[in-house]
Amino acid sequence: MKTICLNFNLHKSVLLKKYRFFDIGNDNNYFDTYTTDLQTEKDAKDYIIPLLEMLERLSDNFNGKFKCSMTISGIAIENFSRACQNGIEILKKLARTGNFEFTGMPYYNSLTSITDKEEFAVQVKKHSAKIEELFGQKPTTFRNTELIYSDEIGKTLYELGFDTILTEGCGKAIELYGNNVLYFNPMCETQKILTRNQDYSRMFQDGLKDNKLFTPEYFAQKFYDIDEEDEVIYLGVNFNNFNKTKLNDDITIFLKSFVNAIIKSEEFVFEIPKEISKNLTPVAPLNVPRPISGMNRYHDLTPWQSNELQEEALQKITSYSKLVKTANSDVLTDIWRNLQSSDYFYYMSTEYFNNPAYGYKPNPFKSPYEAFINYMNIISDLERRLNAKIKEDEKNKLSDQEILDIISHYEKAIVSLKQKLEDRENE
Repeated sequence: MKTICLNFNLHKSVLLKKYRFFDIGNDNNYFDTYTTDLQTEKDAKDYIIPLLEMLERLSDNFNGKFKCSMTISGIAIENFSRACQNGIEILKKLARTGNFEFTGMPYYNSLTSITDKEEFAVQVKKHSAKIEELFGQKPTTFRNTELIYSDEIGKTLYELGFDTILTEGCGKAIELYGNNVLYFNPMCETQKILTRNQDYSRMFQDGLKDNKLFTPEYFAQKFYDIDEEDEVIYLGVNFNNFNKTKLNDDITIFLKSFVNAIIKSEEFVFEIPKEISKNLTPVAPLNVPRPISGMNRYHDLTPWQSNELQEEALQKITSYSKLVKTANSDVLTDIWRNLQSSDYFYYMSTEYFNNPAYGYKPNPFKSPYEAFINYMNIISDLERRLNAKIKEDEKNKLSDQEILDIISHYEKAIVSLKQKLEDRENE
């Protein structure tokens, strides 16, 4: 009996306002929540709610034989809470079945795992707390932003309580053993790693987007082509891939027919990651000394770090960490963290801008340079507000005597300047 691990990822960042240089110091609102909410409502109607409802029906129809995991960002939860509460309610129903596992991730879908280890831990804990609050599950499986992973990141997550990782498959171990087995982290051997089967994941997403490409029965039959030694096939499905699709009955039927064909075969079983981690034995360590991602065919970080614009913006927002802590403002801290969403740096990419091969995230800007200028204007204003908050706090911390001393100092300075002015006039 071979195992299928199905994971759905759902993230929607808040759109940024068109923020000009002249807005700095005059406009404290950086996010276009109105347009974001309209888009969230449309996307929910077109494809998100139909898919979630189909997952709910599959759980009911197959009496617990259908299982899958869900990764949803904290920002997406906030968007749904404002614009589509029905989506949250369906997710709660799925959680109550016991057949759906909610995984951990950075709350803001950020790149902090590669930029700021301390902030990464804060965002991960915040996300886990939100998942436990809403869905009654404390995540023990982790899927990072765009599947970003390294041995060191895995170790950090292990210390945070995550014993199972979902990531991309690449490296020498994959060349030897393939994607369809369980691995472990060489830096903490009890941490299990599932690597995504890219070809099958792509086929699955294409089949859901266009049921005319091939039948669900054909796709189910493809699973018999895997090697005898293979034990688990991890399918990763990103909801954003359907952003231009209005799912109709035929598309949801594709999902139902595929699940039905798999279950009836009695050759495969659906399991959630924490079950797989418990039931299977890792075959080898997965050595990942440098961070990888699942965003492109090179499995690197170029979608967010391929040019000087991205590097400058990412370095600048990360450098505000000390300012944010010193300012100690919940409002400004939340804004700073929202501005770390990976999408904003992706919009600055010259390689992926309007590239149909990778453009599953529609870019709201006319060019990467416009995205960069808009972002830098916003964080320049944020820096101004952080410094102003710190100065205000410092002023408020002064004792009455210190304030009187400062007043006295400036009064004497004013008297001295007046005297100098009189002396000039008398000359």
